[in-house]
Amino acid sequence: MGRGLILIDGSSLFASIAQLKKSHNEFKDSQLDIEQFSGWTIHEWRNNIGEVVRITYYFKKNDPRIEKLLILPDLKIPGKKDHWRIIECGDPTDTIPEDQLQKLDPKWRDTYARAEKGLDTRIACDALVAAATSRANDFVFFINDRDYIPVLEEIQKLGCCAYLMGLDEAPPQKKLLDICDRYGNMSQYLKILFHVK
Repeated sequence: MGRGLILIDGSSLFASIAQLKKSHNEFKDSQLDIEQFSGWTIHEWRNNIGEVVRITYYFKKNDPRIEKLLILPDLKIPGKKDHWRIIECGDPTDTIPEDQLQKLDPKWRDTYARAEKGLDTRIACDALVAAATSRANDFVFFINDRDYIPVLEEIQKLGCCAYLMGLDEAPPQKKLLDICDRYGNMSQYLKILFHVK
């Protein structure tokens, strides 16, 4: 087994949470516990990628959805961030609002501009540097945007594995599924992750 990185596109995560709340009423008023999500994600993927070096969440700068949709631990307490971190890197732009984007058929969503610039480039750069320097050889991506296809292809050309994960059973883009080595989702843990009884 190798060393793995898990890279989470915050926009994709928030879109998945919004879709889950829309399709399953029991999650409507709940938030995703990021500490639980990180722990169970490591647990779920450990058999495929070996040692998880880190989970990195990429969010646009000052995104209000971080506080609205996520439960964050008090990060000033030592040990609360176990193998995960948050990077705020995307610059906000004026685009179609997320709630309007969710009304579109999933096959058309990625043809519309997202609400940040630079976030996907940062994910791509971080993944390619880690692959090229052998810091990791297994990569799990939480993405649902075909713009990432060249990154997945290049990672595989470097001899690494590229995996795809989702939040629930909503299918990701077929072209992403076709490229990735494996797909998995966190559907069996949703009630734990959202503190739903």
